[in-house]
Order: sequence, then C-alpha cells, then structure tokens
Amino acid sequence: MLKYSVIFVFLGLVGKSLSAPDWSQAARVKRGESGVNPTCQVPSKISADDSIVKTIVDFHNEKRREEKASNMAELIWDETLAGLAQEWAEQCIWGHGMKYHACIGDVGQNVHTGYGGYREGAIAALNGWFGERADYNHESTTNPLCLHYTQMVWHDTYAIGCGYHTCPILNTFEEKPKKNALLIVCDYHRKGNWEHEKPFVKVASEETCSDCAKLFDGVSSGAKCSDGLCVYADHINGRGQLRCNYNSPK
Repeated sequence: MLKYSVIFVFLGLVGKSLSAPDWSQAARVKRGESGVNPTCQVPSKISADDSIVKTIVDFHNEKRREEKASNMAELIWDETLAGLAQEWAEQCIWGHGMKYHACIGDVGQNVHTGYGGYREGAIAALNGWFGERADYNHESTTNPLCLHYTQMVWHDTYAIGCGYHTCPILNTFEEKPKKNALLIVCDYHRKGNWEHEKPFVKVASEETCSDCAKLFDGVSSGAKCSDGLCVYADHINGRGQLRCNYNSPK
C-alpha cells in the first residue's frame, strides 16, 4: 500500500499533509463498474463561502486550461456535490466515500488531510493533488500515483463540490492517530480515472477547445468554447446544482 507524507509550501504556508490512499476509490475502474447507493437524498449542509468556492474553482479551471486539450470542460461549483462531500468529511474516515449516487450517477473524489483552517488546507490540497502532474506520463493509461491529478483534469468532469471537517481523531497511515486534523473532501461529476482511458486529448494551442460538441450529451442543450475550455449552456455564473429528481424523506 502507498504510504507517504508530503510537505507543501504555498505563499508562506508550510503544512504536513497526506493525500488519499491509492487502494480506495481513486483506483481506476471500467465505466459502469460502480455500486449503487439505494438512498436518493441530496444533503443541504454546505460549508464553503463564496471566496473559497472561487479559489477552488478558479484553480481547477486554470490548470485545466493549461493542459491545452481539445475536449476539456469548464468546471463549475455544485451544491449537491458539496453537500455529499461535507457529509463524508464529517465522518472522519481516512479513505473515500460513495462512488455512485442514485440521483447524480458516478462520483469521483479527492481527499486531503492536514492542519489549520479551511482556506489554507484547501490551497495545500489543491497544490498537492496537482503536484502529481510531475510524475504523469501522458502516453500511459495507468499512472497509478497520479490519480488525484488526473481527476482534477479529466476532460468530461464538469462539476465539483467540496467540504471539510476538523476531526478530533483521524486514523491515517501514521503510527499514531492525528488529533484535531483537518479533513478536506472534493467530489467530482462526471467521475474521472476510467480504466484504459486518458484524461484528455492534448492538442496544439490553436486546436484547444475544438471538440466540445458531444462533451455534454445528456446534460445540456449545447456547448461553446470559452477561453480554452468547453462551457455547457445551462450553467449560471460558475455555480449550479446537478439535475436530480428525488423524494425527500418524510
């Protein structure tokens, strides 16, 4: 099993942190191979304020844009995913949660732990996950140590929502449990890291965003290219909620 501890430095912030283990949901699966959660309840507890939402979304889209892909979707913040991520963070489990939501479909997830506040922790998480890019080989379809990075830049992932919780006790790979550890969870839809698939189609700069037409089939009535990313027609100001019909519990 993968065991590691990484030191991240960002704008003067130094913190010890761990990214999620590779034996969990981050592992590649074939499309359609996911369990079904029998419940169909959308959580309403949202933890992120607008400035943190903007930091998370802007970071993802900046990095996605830099990849120079023909088929890279713009990411928006989604309240449903944020609620699911918050629920999982509050369970204080070092691992991954649901792979499939009965209303949404397949859900991808990145997890991070460290210390400090949510903003500092989110910045450390984003830099840590994306830092795996240094070990990524675009010619390969395995890259087992890069799954946080590839989820961040998976071409047809178009929505993200994150949550956090300070856990009194968090059992990780370290010899002793971590006390008062910050646990950050980001959920993604559509899920990435499908077996035998690459995260995006890399092209020359002049061809970026040239293959948007079918990217949002079944989701939106159309798509357009905006600053190197494919934008689906139905989102408003970078925020939204995935279409989801469900029956609230009595």
